[in-house]
Amino acid sequence: MSSPALYTYDQIIDDSWSHYFIIGMSVAAIFWAIAHAVLVEKAEMDESKVTVATLTAEQLEDPETKDLPNTPKAALDEMIKINGFIKDGAITFLKKEYLYLTIFCFVFGIVLLCTVD
Repeated sequence: MSSPALYTYDQIIDDSWSHYFIIGMSVAAIFWAIAHAVLVEKAEMDESKVTVATLTAEQLEDPETKDLPNTPKAALDEMIKINGFIKDGAITFLKKEYLYLTIFCFVFGIVLLCTVD
């Protein structure tokens, strides 16, 4: 019984075409991300789509569940408030991340400039 044939990289795709593959997959990923961002932005939130669990009298007295919204309007307002917190946190994270990335690229560029002939 023979072992399955193992292929090397240059047998699968010619070296002269590899950069086209990398650029093509990068462009496809960007379009995929844009399509999903558009779909997320199109999502509508309204009271008619919100369902709220009915709480028993015991659950209403429980300190952990007494502050839960009990109407669709209150639940929607709570979701919109939480959505705002998430957006603010994401923007803050990205600003901090890009700051550190900029510093890293600057320092790495200087290191390359000083060490490469």
